[in-house]
Amino acid sequence: MRIILAHGALGLWDELLFFGIALGFTLFVLSTWWRSRKSFAPELEDDEPTPPLDDVNP
Repeated sequence: MRIILAHGALGLWDELLFFGIALGFTLFVLSTWWRSRKSFAPELEDDEPTPPLDDVNP
């Protein structure tokens, strides 16, 4: 098998280590993104919007 990405003393194991770390990092990023998407509560619309401060009578 030809070594493409990693050129170290471990030969083929460099490639496997590189892909393993890349896969682990990608899974970590996707899992944190998924958790953050689920943690946001949907925004509820107010029945009566609050008037701007300029329109309030003193």
